[in-house]
Amino acid sequence: MSDQTSALLRAFVPASRRDLYLSHLGSLKGRALLRQALRQFRDFDWQYVRPVPPAHHSPVALHALLREHGATGFCYLLSVDEALDGRTMPLVDALRQVMGCGSRTFISCLPGRLAYFEGDTAGERYLLERTDRGDDPGGYEC
Repeated sequence: MSDQTSALLRAFVPASRRDLYLSHLGSLKGRALLRQALRQFRDFDWQYVRPVPPAHHSPVALHALLREHGATGFCYLLSVDEALDGRTMPLVDALRQVMGCGSRTFISCLPGRLAYFEGDTAGERYLLERTDRGDDPGGYEC
C-alpha cells in the first residue's frame, strides 16, 4: 500500500512538500493524517496536472480517456473516504464509486506515471500524467 502511495506522491507533489506527505506513510496514524490532509489538498506539481475536459465528466468517458493514456484494468486509491482508501480495484468500478461522490480521491492508474484526482467541488477533476520518467530529483519507482 505505501509503495503505491509513495509513487503517487513522489510523482505529483512538488519536492518542497513531498517529504511532509511521505512522512505519513508507514503507520495507521500517519495514514489517517494523510487522509485528513487530502481534505484541503492543493499541493500538486502543476506541470503534470491538467483539468479533465467536460466531455469526459462521466465514468465511462473518463475510463476511455485514461485507457487512451495507458491505464490498465486495475487501479489503486488514496482517498479521504476510509472505505475506499488503500484499495485496489477495477478502474471502471473506482470511477463509478468516486465520481460525483464528493470524496477527495486520487486514483493511481500507473504508479508514478498516470493518475486521476476527484475533488469535492464541481469541475475539480484532474488528469495527472508524467512521461519524463527519471528526471525528478526526488525519484520515484513504478
